[in-house]
Amino acid sequence: MNVIRAIVDARTSQNLTQKELDSNQADISKIENGTRNPSLAMVKRIAKGVGMQVKIEYSYLNIAIIKK
Repeated sequence: MNVIRAIVDARTSQNLTQKELDSNQADISKIENGTRNPSLAMVKRIAKGVGMQVKIEYSYLNIAIIKK
């Protein structure tokens, strides 16, 4: 899932405004409209503000490797 979409969905599903998150409202606005990429620290702060945690998961791609 797209990180920015997840941020917006989590915030709006809880009827929170950008100002109510534990971050600068202008930064949240820029992240949500795609003019700024959030740092991992910012994503963690936003997640905390909506009562969530960040989970990073690595997984293998489903790519067939053909050896000759």
